[in-house]
Parts: sequence; structure tokens; C-alpha cells
Amino acid sequence: MKRILSTILVMLAVTPPGYSWMRGVISDQTAVERAEMIVIGRILPASIKRIDHPVKPGEGASHEHHAVLEIVEILKGNAKTTTIEIIIHYGLDPVTERYMNTKSSYFDDRASKPTAAKGAIEIYDTGDMDLRISGDIREPHIWLLSTKNPGYTTPDSTAFPGIWDPEDIQPVTKKEALKKWITK
Repeated sequence: MKRILSTILVMLAVTPPGYSWMRGVISDQTAVERAEMIVIGRILPASIKRIDHPVKPGEGASHEHHAVLEIVEILKGNAKTTTIEIIIHYGLDPVTERYMNTKSSYFDDRASKPTAAKGAIEIYDTGDMDLRISGDIREPHIWLLSTKNPGYTTPDSTAFPGIWDPEDIQPVTKKEALKKWITK
């Protein structure tokens, strides 16, 4: 028994901590109010790039994704062009056909129903419960974008507007519900 307890204590002492967290729920009103720009748009699939953050000894790996968002309609804010670069921040991951396997991330949701369309790219909340939070982002969604992070920041996290929380991407069916919180 002492040997088992000793083994467990050694494992706890040398195993780095996990960096997952429980997200709080953000109301539509709060999400709309804190967004600097709200657009309906789609991601250009070839533009998605994973950017690994520098890792110090003893820290867990983290990353973000940069992508080009093609704007269909602006609900709040301004854009000078019809395409903008955005950041999909750490804990939110674009996953193709519900499978991801990188040097620091593994995710497999291929058994869930209904199955994903060929080439579908969906956003998953991998920082919390591994829940799918969007449909296929090659199709229009409502993007609630901000350069200001409500929590933690990384060196380049404010270079472009981005999504920080699951509530920052919504289906277009919620357009009218979200518009009631937009003040011009």
C-alpha cells in the first residue's frame, strides 16, 4: 500500500499540470456589448494557420489560429475590406471533419451524429468540454470580434480582431436576437 501511495505522490510531483478550464456562460447581451465588430461571414479554409505560442520550461503548450474571414454583412463596427484576418484564440480550435492530431493536440469526434460533411471545418471548445460550438465555418456564421481579451493575453493576441469564447460565434439564425443588443 505504501508503495502505491509513494508512486502516486511521485507521479503528482513530476507530472505537469493540465491547463484546461471551466468557462463561464456569457449572455448574448454581454457578448454583443464587448464585441468591437459583429459580422456575418465565412472562413476561407486555405487561410487557416495554427500559430504555436512560445513555451517556457514547465509550462503547457498553447496556440491560436489565424484565418481570413470573408465578410458578407456588417452588423456592428466597420471594415475597410470584405476580407479580414482574425484570430481564433487558444481553447477554440477549428477541427476538420471532427478529427485533429498535432504535436500538442489530439481530438476525435468522428463517431458523433450527424456526421460532418466532407471537408467540414467546425469550431470546438477544446479549452473546456470539447464541445462543438459551430457549424461548418466555410458557411456564414455571426462572428462577434474583439481585439480586447476579457481574460488572458498572448504577445500577438491583439494584432487582429478575434473570437475568445464560444459565444463569439453564432449561427445566422440568431441574427435578429443579437441585433436587439446592438447600439449604433
